[in-house]
Amino acid sequence: MANPQHVEWLLEGVEAWNRRRDEGGNLCGVEADFSGLNFRELFENAGKVKDLGWLPLAGYDFYGDRLTGARLVRADLTDAILSSANLARTTIYDSIFTRANLYNANLGGALLIDANFTDAELTDIDLTSATLCDSILTNASCRDANFADADLTGTKLWDAVLFDDNIEVPVQHPIMLNHVESIADLLACIREIKTCYEDSRAARRFYFRGESQCGWKLQPSVMRDQALAENESTMLTDLISRRPEEFNGLVSGLSQLVTAQHHGLKTRFLDITSNPMVALFHACGEAEDKKDGRLHVFVAPRQIVKPFNSDTVSIIANCARLQTHHQRALIGESDTIPDYPTAMNQLCQLIQSEKPYFLYRIDHRDFYRVIIVEPQRSSERIRAQSGAFLVSAFHKRFERDEILRWNDGIPVYAHYQLTIPSKCKAGILEELQMLDITRETLFPGLDSSAEAITEFYRQRPG
Repeated sequence: MANPQHVEWLLEGVEAWNRRRDEGGNLCGVEADFSGLNFRELFENAGKVKDLGWLPLAGYDFYGDRLTGARLVRADLTDAILSSANLARTTIYDSIFTRANLYNANLGGALLIDANFTDAELTDIDLTSATLCDSILTNASCRDANFADADLTGTKLWDAVLFDDNIEVPVQHPIMLNHVESIADLLACIREIKTCYEDSRAARRFYFRGESQCGWKLQPSVMRDQALAENESTMLTDLISRRPEEFNGLVSGLSQLVTAQHHGLKTRFLDITSNPMVALFHACGEAEDKKDGRLHVFVAPRQIVKPFNSDTVSIIANCARLQTHHQRALIGESDTIPDYPTAMNQLCQLIQSEKPYFLYRIDHRDFYRVIIVEPQRSSERIRAQSGAFLVSAFHKRFERDEILRWNDGIPVYAHYQLTIPSKCKAGILEELQMLDITRETLFPGLDSSAEAITEFYRQRPG
């Protein structure tokens, strides 16, 4: 129950209240108790409700206070201090927390509907099992916030500051060399890019992608067609049902999607490689191609590179196995309330089917990451091409600027684009052949060998 003396002091106004909290005041160092208090009823009975019906709580210092089970409806808490306060199981409707400080506050199990947390400090806040529907988090600092089991229906979490500053995002440097007319040119370009990061203490990983034409969007194949994107999970299920023998023993969502992509199904995985020569081969395409090619270079912080058995990889891969409306609910693109708990439950069940130890404690930040996956080298083609993948649950394009457009705090790679003039493609392919980088070696199998033999005898004089 709320302390009657504290309630009486609260009604004296923000200046009187904060004076009592200051050093020397009779509330200094004391934990005020407003447990179970109906703030609206209190202020209405006292005739202290502001114009438009707002409760006048802006600027109040509630540091460390107890508000468990309290009821705050249409409360103006602009610039209020609620750090380390206990607001567990509070009911908060249509309230303003703009620039409020809720550092390390406990809102576990709270019901928060239409709350405005613009520019608020929510670092280390506990929102376990809270309902945070249709709330605004624009530029709110949510670093290390605990959203476990929270219902975030209609909450655009991507608008918040989500990630710690401990991941050093590689700076995008201007480079002099960006045209590749030979293998030597490519090595010189890579050497110049690497030189830009020699002074950094952070570990960097380099990845590459080749495209036979310039101007293509850096976009996974399933995202290039709206009809396919709407049926992403259904296509995978249909393929497994038609060819179950190809998926025997493949329990994880990642392994199923990689196998499906290997056999031509469109997925959200974008192929990259750790071998620049492989990317150069793909950028040259066919020697007869009259269009300039593109070679992408990604300089990635090590923290965004994940192994195949990472929990983050499991979350993203299994998200792709959900129906589209459930995917949208999880990433905040849907405001249909029943979908969110159902979608989260289905996602956790999928993950537990491959990792029985996995707890229902998904880090919501993982939905907004762009990660590089190092898959198992179980496929002959992945081994031959030193294959890896770019993937995200939220992002549909992987250009650096496109990612940062959504949230400039997302850990991401530096991204460089090199041009391969069409007139140089044939010569580069000849150089690559001397290094045994050919279609036959990169696409091992009977089909590629037969094609290579046919091409050899087609070009053989006489």
